[in-house]
Amino acid sequence: MPTSKTRLSPPFPTSTTTVRPLAAGPNGLPLVFLDADGCLRHFTSGVPQCLNQELSIDRLNTLHRHLWWAGLPTHARPLHRQAMLGRSIIPTSEARYHLLWRRQQIFVKPLPEYLPGHGFWEKGQCGNDRLHELASGFLLSWVWLVRSEVDFGIARKRINAGRVGVEGLVYGELRIDRLNQICRFIAPETFRDIVKGYYSGYLTYGNFFAENFAWLVTVFAFTSVLLSAFQVGATVGKLESSFLFQNFAYSVAMSSIVSPFLLTFLATLLFLVLFGYHLVQTIIYQKEKRKLREKWDYSSE
Repeated sequence: MPTSKTRLSPPFPTSTTTVRPLAAGPNGLPLVFLDADGCLRHFTSGVPQCLNQELSIDRLNTLHRHLWWAGLPTHARPLHRQAMLGRSIIPTSEARYHLLWRRQQIFVKPLPEYLPGHGFWEKGQCGNDRLHELASGFLLSWVWLVRSEVDFGIARKRINAGRVGVEGLVYGELRIDRLNQICRFIAPETFRDIVKGYYSGYLTYGNFFAENFAWLVTVFAFTSVLLSAFQVGATVGKLESSFLFQNFAYSVAMSSIVSPFLLTFLATLLFLVLFGYHLVQTIIYQKEKRKLREKWDYSSE
């Protein structure tokens, strides 16, 4: 990570420090964290890596120029406003899901206890541009969320206590469905992005098909009403002799016969593609984990 040539300063004065440092780690940092290989590490093995994992939203930053489709370039609503909208506040430990929402849920990453501590900034983060930006951005998102005593009460009760990074500060809340569309159709980096998008909340294939193909029920209902109207229209003298009406009725009738078979074929094909992808990914994951275990066992000897 790049280091700053000039000494940066904490984003708030010493007098506003609200917490005491934790004994778990320096400046109240988490005692352990998972590295990129999924290995549990002690904080002393890499404080910058620990903080980057806690606060990084690199994938969102790569999508920054497309985020207008997922949200407005404005601050996030305060917590009391979220409650007024009927949204459930869901805690998340990952910064990349912070302030994402879908239906009546919004994900919020709790404010780490070490982050408002002045010593944390003075001793560790003012010499690293990247970490300083990430931490400052995350603090700003909480300024958006907690603007009154009412918000503070909601935060303590529901979250146990906004977008990080320079680009992410432009946007407040982002809609998950639109983010998935961006990842799948506009800016996919891997085939995994096409399959899962930015956030996949499906636990089973049934959930996936039920949510993504529910609109077909409306289409079939509309088609049924249309066919019934054609049957009635065929008995009316003017429409019975109308060439245009007869052709249109014939096209709709044939489409209603063919479309169920075509949609069933496409749904089956999609299921096979998803099943094959997950099967291959599971095999690859098992092989990678086996190699890591062998590596760890060898290094511990």
